[in-house]
Amino acid sequence: MSERTPTPIDHIAEAWVDTLVAHEPTIGTMIGRNEANGKLADLSPAGAEAHAADARATLAELSAAVPIDAVDAVTQADLGAELRLSLAEHEASEHLRNLNVIASPVQDIRDSFDLMPLEGADDWEAVAERLRAVPAALSGHRES
Repeated sequence: MSERTPTPIDHIAEAWVDTLVAHEPTIGTMIGRNEANGKLADLSPAGAEAHAADARATLAELSAAVPIDAVDAVTQADLGAELRLSLAEHEASEHLRNLNVIASPVQDIRDSFDLMPLEGADDWEAVAERLRAVPAALSGHRES
């Protein structure tokens, strides 16, 4: 089987993964993107708006792209649906009322520590870095 040449839609989807990890580092931890391990999301309204703005921009770029093949068509449809759902939830202010003990942003912070590697000194430094990020994640005040 020959390797598929990445298309513009593939590049949009890959760029969205990078953007998603930047906005939600705990997802990066879940998918093995270790560069995200010392970070946490900005859970403030401003952080949510920045995430939504990037979702809108990605959706516009994705919608304008022309699928090359069936893989592109599926990627465009699936990612487009995910982005539209995310934006609908944002517009309905779901992010402002998501607090429970099983699945909420605060619980995601707590769970993210369980997913982090703990084998060496660098791993523990990432844990400490993420711990230092908790106050800013909850308040929206980032240090420069």
